[in-house]
Amino acid sequence: KTCIECLTRALSIYRRILNNGTKVSSTCQEIANHMLRKGKFDEAHKFVSKALDIRQSTLGTRHILTGESLYCKGSIFFGQSEYEQSLSCLQLALYIFMEKRGNMQSKAKTLYMIGCIQEKLDLFDNALASLKESLAHHRKCGHFDSVDVARTLRRLGIVHQAKEEYSYSRSCLKESLRIGINQ
Repeated sequence: KTCIECLTRALSIYRRILNNGTKVSSTCQEIANHMLRKGKFDEAHKFVSKALDIRQSTLGTRHILTGESLYCKGSIFFGQSEYEQSLSCLQLALYIFMEKRGNMQSKAKTLYMIGCIQEKLDLFDNALASLKESLAHHRKCGHFDSVDVARTLRRLGIVHQAKEEYSYSRSCLKESLRIGINQ
């Protein structure tokens, strides 16, 4: 609660005194991220929409910060089980992230979310492709035994299981478990 109070107060100051769009959008984004972590999707949506509007108008539709707001918005829709809207936001975010060199972590986490949605929509082949690409981006970052890699391998195992590819499923789940135990 204290975090939100501080961010809300900062937002008020930025709006009133500084009239600084960058600071307002960053603060709105921080509030949205916090609300998303708390599962307060409607409140998060309100703040991320404001951040997205400001970022698109001041920074442009292809700026990395616009992509981050789209990723957050897609995560909110995912939390609300609105998978088609989530997929739309995440695909736009991925387009922005793919256009920018570097930024492997953003690509990896966005591909992971897209893979999760595709799994929910029973698009198993697409989910496998997205999750494998996510894993590749993690490895390009040098993350071989990270929590994110373990999570991606776990999801790959679940999708393989849904496709009745049990040997692949077992392999992915074993590797995920090994990483988890070593953490």
